[in-house]
Amino acid sequence: MNLKIIMTLMVLINFVFGNDIYIKNYDDLITATNNLTKPIDQRWIFVDKDNKIAFEDDPNLTKYFHKYFYYMLDNQVEIQVKSIPTKAMENTIYKNESVFVFKGINRLFRGGVFAFYYPKDKKTIYLKRCMATGGDVIFLKDKALYFHPVEGNEFVKKNYKGYKTETIQQKIFVKEPYKKQYNGIHYDLDVTKKSNNVPQLFDSDLITVPNNECFMIGDNRDHSNDSRFWGSVHQDLIIGISLPVKLKRRLKH
Repeated sequence: MNLKIIMTLMVLINFVFGNDIYIKNYDDLITATNNLTKPIDQRWIFVDKDNKIAFEDDPNLTKYFHKYFYYMLDNQVEIQVKSIPTKAMENTIYKNESVFVFKGINRLFRGGVFAFYYPKDKKTIYLKRCMATGGDVIFLKDKALYFHPVEGNEFVKKNYKGYKTETIQQKIFVKEPYKKQYNGIHYDLDVTKKSNNVPQLFDSDLITVPNNECFMIGDNRDHSNDSRFWGSVHQDLIIGISLPVKLKRRLKH
C-alpha cells in the first residue's frame, strides 16, 4: 500500500476517547499493536512532546511502515480499512469515518470494538462493542445494561467499586459497567417507551452468553441494530479488532 495513502487514511481516523499511546518509532508501533489484545480502550497518537507528528520528518518513516506491514503479514494479521456507513457507533466512531481492522486479532474480550459478519447475512460487516462474553449474564431494564461476569460476585466486588448494582438470583449485576470507561456510549433522550415501540431497546429477560460468543451493542445505544435484536456473535464470525487512531499536528500560532 502506498505510504501517502496510508498516512491519508490515518488522518481520516479521528477518535476522541481512549488512552493515548504515543508512537515515536517502529518499536512503539509494534508494542501498540500487541496491546490490542488487552481489554482497554486506546488510540494511537503519532506525536512527540511538541505536538508534532513524530514520523513526519523522520528519514526512516518509509522503513518503519514497510517493516510494520511485513511484521503483520508474518504474524498472519491483515490490516483492512473499513468505512463506517451508519451512526450506530457514534459518539465513538462517526458516520463515514474509516477505521483500521486487524484481521487475525480476534480474541474476544469485554469492551473491545470488533468488526464481524452479520449473523443473518454474512456478506454484511458490522462494527460494535463487545458487552459480554461466554458465561456472562446480562439483562436490560429501562434501557440500562446490567452485567454479571462469569467470574462471579467476588470479581464484581473487587473490580466494580462505586458502580450501582442489583442482585438477582444471588448474582450481583453491575449497572452500565462500560459507560465510565467508554465515554462514547450514550442514549437518545427522545427515544422513550411512549415514543418508540421497540421493546428490545428497553427491557429484556436474563441472557446468558454462550461460550465463544460475544454480545455486541453499538455505542449509540438507541440507534443501533445489534445483539439485542438478533443475539450474540460467534467467534467464527469475528473479522478482527478495530483500532481507533488519532493524529495531532503542530499547533499554529
